[in-house]
Amino acid sequence: MDQLRGWLTIFNEELKELEPVQIILMALVILFVARYVKSFAQYIFKLDYDEVKLRMFRIALYIPQVQAKIDGEMKKLRAQCMKKFSDYRKGNALMSLPSDGTSEKNILEKV
Repeated sequence: MDQLRGWLTIFNEELKELEPVQIILMALVILFVARYVKSFAQYIFKLDYDEVKLRMFRIALYIPQVQAKIDGEMKKLRAQCMKKFSDYRKGNALMSLPSDGTSEKNILEKV
């Protein structure tokens, strides 16, 4: 109880220097921030772990270093796929689009 009185005395001394309007505005700002923090915490804790991970990953995609790392990994993956599946695609793959149209029947035969 004595500790509470000590805190209240210190708080009262600090508030003596302020105008009543400043005290009211300060209290409103503190109330607004407290409600915002509470609603933000409720929003965050409603999400399950996977949703939080997904949102963090989407935010991280805007960081240039993360984008560079993802691009590098995608290049490696493409190179591995080309190496692994190139033998299967020889003779069937089109390296460029044909100048004339291809019939639907020919496309379905190749697939």
